[in-house]
Amino acid sequence: MKQREHFVFLQSYYKMFTHLKTKKDQALFINSILSAQFLCTKLEVLPEFSPSLQMALDAVSYQINSSIKGYTDKNGSLDSKGVDKPLPKKEKKKKNIPKGIEIEVEYKSGLNIGAYESWLKYKGNKYSKQGKTLSMNLLVKFDTIQQQQMVDSSIMNGYKGLFEPKQQNNTTEKSSTMKLVDRYYADKEEVINAELS
Repeated sequence: MKQREHFVFLQSYYKMFTHLKTKKDQALFINSILSAQFLCTKLEVLPEFSPSLQMALDAVSYQINSSIKGYTDKNGSLDSKGVDKPLPKKEKKKKNIPKGIEIEVEYKSGLNIGAYESWLKYKGNKYSKQGKTLSMNLLVKFDTIQQQQMVDSSIMNGYKGLFEPKQQNNTTEKSSTMKLVDRYYADKEEVINAELS
């Protein structure tokens, strides 16, 4: 295991440190944190510690032990005798991308680039070239405002794909929301008129 060179000393550690009344407790508190972090051992709260020191260490133990776990998961750990226990080597997966093939696709005219890039970011690195091309081909069938609406709707709803916008009726019938708004204001107007009479 590579020896740890640094760790983040959180403000919560300092706050607990300042609540300790004696220099001895403060020194033991700092020593416990440093020992745990640099030796990558679980933070121990010993029974001979004062109650205020035990409370302070208990308050920060979860954060410290999580930090140590993260470091040892990444870099290996020491066994009970202090001997390195390196992590098993992971085989790197080779990407089956033939040389000379470009991963990115060229933008088509009429494409809302901002919406398209938002979609690519949402889909992540594993989005295939074919998926990118198909998404772009679908988007360019619509105007830029509809393209943005399609992307926003798919992202907000957690969809895996893009969908054509729903056709809206051009009739003069009001939506149910607008009917509720109209009814609300009509009721208010009736109350006001009744009070004035």
